[in-house]
Amino acid sequence: MPIVTGLCRGPGHAGKIALAKALLRAVGDRLGPLCLLLDAWYMRASLIQAALRRGHAVVGQVRRDTALFGLPPPRAPGRRGRPRVYGERIDAAAAALLPAATHRIAGYGGRAARLRHAVCRPRFLRGVVARAVWCELAKPQGGWAKQRLLLCTDLDLSAPAVVEAYAQRWSVEPLFAALKLTDGMGAMWQRGRRTLLRWLHLVQIGRALLVLLTARAEPEVLALLRVGGWRRPATLTPGLVKDALARRFRDIQAFRLVPATHKKTGPARGTGPPMNATTA
Repeated sequence: MPIVTGLCRGPGHAGKIALAKALLRAVGDRLGPLCLLLDAWYMRASLIQAALRRGHAVVGQVRRDTALFGLPPPRAPGRRGRPRVYGERIDAAAAALLPAATHRIAGYGGRAARLRHAVCRPRFLRGVVARAVWCELAKPQGGWAKQRLLLCTDLDLSAPAVVEAYAQRWSVEPLFAALKLTDGMGAMWQRGRRTLLRWLHLVQIGRALLVLLTARAEPEVLALLRVGGWRRPATLTPGLVKDALARRFRDIQAFRLVPATHKKTGPARGTGPPMNATTA
């Protein structure tokens, strides 16, 4: 079930960055220092600086042409003027000259990764010091995949640790796919805030029950599963549990009155006669 609800303070269309900041205010302060994992879309200066003010570290992917600058040399004693903030520009040519090291990344199935890293100041962060990591994963057929650029505000993390931390972000992608495509969040039509929150609670309670049944792995639940031939026999996921329960209760009339959640319009799934019905 949702830990915190009502993050939107009023009606209207709030941006994703504003919602991310609200989530940091509501949840981040209760969980202590965190490592915030962001994809390229959310790597914005306002969100990163908001996380840094609350004591959180940030790891995320940015564009490869992001303006990066090295740290300036120390100012000579007695020299007048303000100290320099940025050093030399670290462009693609300068990054290619950095020493490369190969490491095995457990988060990507033990694939080899060729890493280069440097401590720098990204221009869009306005003086914040970060560690930049250029990562190239090995292809199964040989060679290296397209280079990715990661930034980490925690300088204590090494380059392999930064890539391992960012790899953990992919563990939430199956949940997002299930929420959008299976649970109906991709077809939200509610306009009222109260109606939306009520519907969200019902969806998340159902998702929480599926996760609990998966975690307990009781024999009664395992007996209902039908694992496909491409999966391992011991595979147990919330999606398989949901399909098993749907097959078990499909012929119950109350269950058949529930429309499909993955469509906004159109005929409801399961409103016809049951498969085992006979005609007189």
